[in-house]
Amino acid sequence: MDEQRIDEVKKNLDECVKRGIEFLDQNYPNWRERIDWHEFRFRSSEKCIAGQLKFYNSMDSLALINLGFDISIPFFNEFFGGGIFDPYTYLHDAWIMMSLEEE
Repeated sequence: MDEQRIDEVKKNLDECVKRGIEFLDQNYPNWRERIDWHEFRFRSSEKCIAGQLKFYNSMDSLALINLGFDISIPFFNEFFGGGIFDPYTYLHDAWIMMSLEEE
């Protein structure tokens, strides 16, 4: 896995999170205050943002991925076991950082 590919993926994931924040701002007023950030876990369907706001199971997978709430299996498999880059950790941290920036 080369650095250029990782940078490309990070940029793509950042764009997904930005779309997710726009979606939440439009559809879930005060969503930042409704998230228990101490319990927030991107890998948990109950403790992720979509899970805490109770819409994880009502949205199709492609929409969840496009809005930065989940990662596609083929995409995850590209990085699985590589140890160089973990997209789940990256998205977890991106959600926290970008959510704080927008406040």
